Amino acid sequence: MKLRLLLLIFIVSLVSSCRFSSDPPPKPEYYNYRGLWQGTMEALPSHKKFAFSVNVLSQALYGSVTGEWQADFPDGKISGTMQGTTRKDGVHFSLKIPNSLCDLGFSGANDGETITGIMRNYQPKQCEQLKYGEGTLKLQHKQSQ
Repeated sequence: MKLRLLLLIFIVSLVSSCRFSSDPPPKPEYYNYRGLWQGTMEALPSHKKFAFSVNVLSQALYGSVTGEWQADFPDGKISGTMQGTTRKDGVHFSLKIPNSLCDLGFSGANDGETITGIMRNYQPKQCEQLKYGEGTLKLQHKQSQ
């Protein structure tokens, strides 16, 4: 009998020491990247500036994004698709050009309203026709979806 009572007291004290929280788990910290981002790219080494935009069409909860992009290069407009990953403080995009082996990459920082960073041409030998594929990019969040 004493053993049962001690066992019961032990189980009750063990259960009562456990705390159950009704609070939901914290949400991951990330910005809403969806929507239209517009700005300029400054090509290096020429320092020519031209309009550049990214339209983020979808964003998964933990950071992957897809969308479209367009640049008004001095030689004409070029556009394509983009995909990438995001964190609270930064983005990494891969920009594809249709019917081309060219693949541009962008890495930048984000403060919630502005993305700034570096654009790189990942295959310079296959993309010789792309004269302005490297430089600095600054985009403002213009419209959310």
